[in-house]
Amino acid sequence: MAQAAVAQDSLSFPLASDSIPNYIGLGIGAAPDYVGADEYIPGGLPFGRKSWGHRYIVMEGNYLGANLLDHPILRLGPSGLYRFGREDLDDDVVDELSSISDTIELGIFAAAEFVDPKDIKKRLRFSVEVLQDVLGEHEGFVASGAVRAWHPLGQYFEMGVGVATSYGSSDYMSTFFGIDAADATSSGLPAFDLEDGFRDVRFTTVLMTNLSPQWHIGAGLLYARLIDDAADSPIVDDRGSADQFIFGAGFAYSW
Repeated sequence: MAQAAVAQDSLSFPLASDSIPNYIGLGIGAAPDYVGADEYIPGGLPFGRKSWGHRYIVMEGNYLGANLLDHPILRLGPSGLYRFGREDLDDDVVDELSSISDTIELGIFAAAEFVDPKDIKKRLRFSVEVLQDVLGEHEGFVASGAVRAWHPLGQYFEMGVGVATSYGSSDYMSTFFGIDAADATSSGLPAFDLEDGFRDVRFTTVLMTNLSPQWHIGAGLLYARLIDDAADSPIVDDRGSADQFIFGAGFAYSW
């Protein structure tokens, strides 16, 4: 999933089902070099989860969240993201733009998760989240909403599917997709100004199987379509692609 955060912040898909309460794992794969790039880079992504009843802490690469509610359906808690910046790119033109340093975003998420009482592998989850930059790199926020479902396929496989979207503030959108006069001069790309708005629509699919009660393997694909001003930015439209893919495979150990 290759520095999935570089391409799509916290959009890395879980390779282990939510029906597994405790696990650690590692995924490998590829993702775009930057948000909107058409060149891909390989890499790795650790993930894990520790549960106490309905409460849990989950890590998916650069994302960390903690559910504080011991409730069978509702989830609520703090979350954080280490957002990678944009520098040292393979695209020489985009690399001439002002570099964006890594930053940390903190916020809160809320979710409702419905579990089939007859089969915990059948799950449906609705979630929303807001993350705010706290180090002053882009000084904005990103709000996301998602729907995710898991369902068994026969005796040995589970499939996860999801759809999501993200909305960026004007500060975030202008930092990652805008081009000011100085950047236009240094890169040769036309100046481009944009306001807050929806950034993308994303679709994920994951297939997981159990090698034993403790060992699991999975593979998945995330497709994101940049939309509106994000797709119209010369960084995307002239030099990259509005079609973004993250794909990978991984393993997990559970207990």
